[in-house]
Amino acid sequence: MCFRPSTVTSTVTCTVCGTQNEAEAQDCKECGAPLAGLAATAPPPVQPVIPGLHNLPHLSVDYPELPGSSGIRTNILGSVVNDSALWRFLKKAVVARKERIDCWYSSPVTALIQDPKTKAVVGVEVERGGKKLNIAARKAVVLAPGGFENNPSYTQQFIGYPRMLPVGTLANEGDGIRMAQAAGARLWHMNAWESGGVGLAPEQDRIRSIGTPGFFRTGSCILVGKDAKRYIAEDKEQRHGRVLVGGTWVVPARPDQSFFIFDEGHRQAVLSGKLKKPFPHWSEGFEAEIASGKIAQGETIEALAASLSLDADALRATIEAFGQGAAKGQDPLGREGDAMKAFQGGPYYGIAVFPSVLATRGGPERTARSEVVDTKGVPIPHLYSAGEFGGITARGYQGGDGMSECVVFGKIAGDQAASEESLFVADPVEGGLGPGSGDASLYDMVPDESLLDPGESWGIAVGLGGPIWVKVASEKGAVKGVTVIHQSETPEVGAPALEVLAKAMVDAKSYDVDLVSGATVTSLGFKAAVAQALAKAGQG
Repeated sequence: MCFRPSTVTSTVTCTVCGTQNEAEAQDCKECGAPLAGLAATAPPPVQPVIPGLHNLPHLSVDYPELPGSSGIRTNILGSVVNDSALWRFLKKAVVARKERIDCWYSSPVTALIQDPKTKAVVGVEVERGGKKLNIAARKAVVLAPGGFENNPSYTQQFIGYPRMLPVGTLANEGDGIRMAQAAGARLWHMNAWESGGVGLAPEQDRIRSIGTPGFFRTGSCILVGKDAKRYIAEDKEQRHGRVLVGGTWVVPARPDQSFFIFDEGHRQAVLSGKLKKPFPHWSEGFEAEIASGKIAQGETIEALAASLSLDADALRATIEAFGQGAAKGQDPLGREGDAMKAFQGGPYYGIAVFPSVLATRGGPERTARSEVVDTKGVPIPHLYSAGEFGGITARGYQGGDGMSECVVFGKIAGDQAASEESLFVADPVEGGLGPGSGDASLYDMVPDESLLDPGESWGIAVGLGGPIWVKVASEKGAVKGVTVIHQSETPEVGAPALEVLAKAMVDAKSYDVDLVSGATVTSLGFKAAVAQALAKAGQG
């Protein structure tokens, strides 16, 4: 699934970017920060939390009770989980082969081009620079556009929910499904998907699922549907959103919208440090979230019910029944008695949540050779697929198998496509669209030093989404200004973190500031970039 790190007997870990260096190294090989005074085998940076997968240990076998589970081996490429190390590794490998691999960005494929007689896929239609281009395939076309979790029409049709919170990529909209169908492909596993449980409104926090489970699974906090009734034990074990029902792990039925309800005592438990906040970036007493409407507040149960459009009598009955169960240490839905606490009084609070989706598995059916088949099960000539786009997982999901399907079936598809006979004899291509027409990658670019003013220097490091370019103004060792020139971090989490870090560095006059909670990898990359810039200026 990835690659196991090589064994290193003695290393020094950079406290700025987390890179492991040889024990005798004086400066970090990645960011250039000084390593003097650091002990060998220093602890790695804090491991980021995997959103939505909080109920399983990291890098675990999801179904150890099933036959064959002992054969599963989980490997990591870097030293931590969820730092996009595999993506960066593969991206750099593609950039290194730029003489043989052309990458076009902002150039979506809109249709497959098919020979009307043989049904062979002979090319693709692409939108680029405001124009429609027909691009011929020399040997074959490989589709790997991902799932459809960001397409409300598809999620309603195939999964049953019109409004969901995607906790994975934000770009999967099912475009490949439409194109494959037009080419006559047979679909499979369209109702196979992996749940992240529930998460915040997609319009508010599109990529945030419930990140700190303890807040929602203990004390005076319950989950209710639009009928104001509980429907699941909040602390029930989940495996990628699946619960055990009658001996089978299934995605539980959930209403289109749910609400976490808690009381003032539960909020006070957070303020006293007994409970962690639902999200690390939320305000200490939830004042900002209450003001923004993410958390509804009511002095009474009736007032809270009115603000959430819930039946007040039903909500009161649910809260009272929960309190009775807490007193007895028994819950009809199966929640553990020691995880229950009766509501003590107002104010009362509510958080609207929606079903969340990690990934979908549906798409065109493929063979073991990655061939896409038609409605009769016959391979469509010169068309292949890889990844979760028509993935082979139909039910229980083992963590990491989406990446495995990308790597394994991507390799198979590439080998099969390369072995195909040429579709045509290539003539010279006019207009600069032939081999060598790929767009430049930030991984393969360097800043223009002539754009720097006196006292400024460039720094480049890698965050979660790719290279981060910064321009740093400094004087006598003090950071005076930090400007982000290029970044590809998530707009909802990573990009705001860069603004916070830049201000903190200017205020502290140093790059050595605290990481932004919830944006660990982005923070490490940004600090590494600034540290590199200071090192270039001789002030690091």
